Amino acid sequence: MNLLQTRPVARGNEIRVYVNHCKLEASVIAIDIALDPSIRQNLIAAELLAMRYALSELGLGGFDRKHGRGLLLEVTHGAIRKLSRLDSAFQALAPFAQFIQTRYLGAEIEVNKDDFAWARDEDVAKVHRIGCDPVPEQIHTRFGSMVPTAHILQCMVDRAMTAGLDRALNVLTTQLTSIDTRRLAWSDAAAARCRVRYGKDSELLYHRSSQNMFVVTREPDGVRRLVTAYKVDNLTNQHVEACA
Repeated sequence: MNLLQTRPVARGNEIRVYVNHCKLEASVIAIDIALDPSIRQNLIAAELLAMRYALSELGLGGFDRKHGRGLLLEVTHGAIRKLSRLDSAFQALAPFAQFIQTRYLGAEIEVNKDDFAWARDEDVAKVHRIGCDPVPEQIHTRFGSMVPTAHILQCMVDRAMTAGLDRALNVLTTQLTSIDTRRLAWSDAAAARCRVRYGKDSELLYHRSSQNMFVVTREPDGVRRLVTAYKVDNLTNQHVEACA
């Protein structure tokens, strides 16, 4: 099993997160983040930022194609495990946790507040500095990059579009990169209802062989977000309009 341990500590007016990815013989890096350590939520945010950077940018947890299965994340804050399960009171931190709700959904998360003898400057092999804004995981589709949400993955499980929650992102990525997927347009009336429901413009992507429909919204900053999915047994303009 691949391992990633994280330990955030205050250093002056910023936070240093020690990261280790080897249980038997510590292999430690440090990630510095300009967040005020006197605010508890900032310590949680910094730990999440460092985890995502270590996993997705540095590949320290292994470039896992099964979306987190076989990966153990040992964290300092129990709120991180709650955020991964979508039941944390710290909802302001949800954007920082998007990566463990989607790409690394299959990872095990354990809280360890005691065993941090390895988290020392003397053992640090390299120091990184990263920004303090959340960076969402994206999937690259035939129609451009899109941000998956925990909600769309749960919808795919609930509506029998995938065999399990930890497989949902793989299915979603495969279908949206397939030549079997095409873009559809809402009717004017359906588009109006979508603007009421989602508060923004949206579009449809339809995977013909599976009959899976995906709804994509466009944020004011141009980010395209995958928000929900459902099965379509009989694709007609009327049906598409009725699903809006």
